[in-house]
Amino acid sequence: MIICKYFTLEYLNRKIVSFPYQHTDKVDRPQPIPKTFAVKRTIGGNGHENAMLLRLLPLMIGKNVPEGDGAWAVLMDLKEVVELVLAPVFTEESIQYLQSKIRDHKQVLQEVFPDYKLCPKHHYLEHYPELICRFGPCPLVDYEI
Repeated sequence: MIICKYFTLEYLNRKIVSFPYQHTDKVDRPQPIPKTFAVKRTIGGNGHENAMLLRLLPLMIGKNVPEGDGAWAVLMDLKEVVELVLAPVFTEESIQYLQSKIRDHKQVLQEVFPDYKLCPKHHYLEHYPELICRFGPCPLVDYEI
């Protein structure tokens, strides 16, 4: 989205720094994105900070991204998957929905970024619904986005 010039890295970082975090959001406040993120292929931060960024990103920059943008669709699918995985309670229907969202995310990711090579964590994610069924909710998962 920065490549598409919807906003600059500096603009995004200003939004991250100046966002009015409340209550527990202050603890997991996301870090500004380093200028080297594209080369290093990581935005840095820990899983909790990155999940917070993913959750709040629509509020920070959503208005800058045109409707139908593929990269935004990938991020919003990932956001929903993360929120589902971290849910404190599951039903059979929510597990099935999680499975569906994981498949959708992987498909959209590969459609929007056909040259992107999936890494092991994409495969591991496919096992989360089964693991949640076996062991219950995992709200304290330490994950890396």
